[in-house]
Amino acid sequence: MLLRLRPASLGVLLCLVLCGQLATRRALAADAVTFDEALAMAPQAPGARAAARALTARRAGDEDIGGTAGPLTLTVNPGYRFTPDAERGLEGQVAVAQGWNLADLTGARRRAASAERRALSAEVRAAALSSRLDAARRWIDVRTLEELSVLAQQQLELAERGERFMARAAAEGVRTAMDAAEARAYRAEIERQRFELGMSLQHAGIDLAVAMGRTSPAPLRTTGPAPRPALPELRSLDAYVTRAQQLPEAVALRLAATAARAREAEESAAYGSHLSAGVQLQREPPAAYTALGTFSLALAPFDRGQRQRSIARAEAESLAARAAQAQLEASAGVSRALYDLRAARERKERVETDWLVAAEELADRLERAVAVGEATVYELLEARRRHVEVQQLLVRARADVLWAEIRLWLLIAELERTQES
Repeated sequence: MLLRLRPASLGVLLCLVLCGQLATRRALAADAVTFDEALAMAPQAPGARAAARALTARRAGDEDIGGTAGPLTLTVNPGYRFTPDAERGLEGQVAVAQGWNLADLTGARRRAASAERRALSAEVRAAALSSRLDAARRWIDVRTLEELSVLAQQQLELAERGERFMARAAAEGVRTAMDAAEARAYRAEIERQRFELGMSLQHAGIDLAVAMGRTSPAPLRTTGPAPRPALPELRSLDAYVTRAQQLPEAVALRLAATAARAREAEESAAYGSHLSAGVQLQREPPAAYTALGTFSLALAPFDRGQRQRSIARAEAESLAARAAQAQLEASAGVSRALYDLRAARERKERVETDWLVAAEELADRLERAVAVGEATVYELLEARRRHVEVQQLLVRARADVLWAEIRLWLLIAELERTQES
């Protein structure tokens, strides 16, 4: 599995780069996908690609930002001179002038565009991380429901055998009709659970297909072993709670606030003073031409774009506040993920070493007691029902541990990538 990597490296991203194309081609056509394939396909989903496409468009467009932030003006003034003498005739002026913004509008535009591209780049990383987390969660959901369906099928086969045995025993007078009815009801309950699991599995398979960006979201199945991420010791993971503020979602909002401030500076420069210089050619009949130089200076002592600047400033303040909130939520999210991992591991251990053992022991004892007439069939079926519930609980507990580990693994890998870049 590609997941046997240390999170301190660029594990996730390097793996996806190396196996992405192969996994993508296979996953596009397959009805069953591995965890690596789901993770590789997730950033290619249309929703995840939106920010990447926007960034590509911005890079292409921003390259055309001109070096001169002023217009080239052509002025033509045709005329005719009405005089009774020989100076009568056509007259005109042609002027060409180039304007320059004296407040460095070109530089302000380029700085604003650069800040916006950096914010978009962080949004691309945030979208990719979110898509991977979503695909991982969906894959684990499908795998969990598949395991529960297998367990339900096994329990249904046991319940059907028990129903047939009780029916024969009741016919022979060894068991009562009530015992046979209870066995039948138990079989019906297991069958109902299997049917509901089948519906949930179909829905989860469709959700996985959507998370992977499949054009035809038919239900997908999972294949291959479950991932086994290599995480550091839990005590060393606490340091990532503070570092979580560098997760791309919070970074994107901080950079967006910086871009809004750059747009405020751009608006201020747009209303700065302008200098225009050019040449003018004037024709005077009958055949005289005059060439002149032209210079003009436009000042803006009153209108400095206050409205546009206030809009940009308000946007920057709002984004800065949202970025601060996102930092808190990112740290809280990693803290919750650490708690969830500890709790999930403890719960899984309790189920494996205590609850499941107790349920199995009770079912075995009651089965022997029923055989010698010391317990009722109802008590036995109730114990089996508890045993099934604990078995299902164990499947879900293992899934919770896996999801907690994968979630932390992906978050830590993103933080390590951010630090190294």
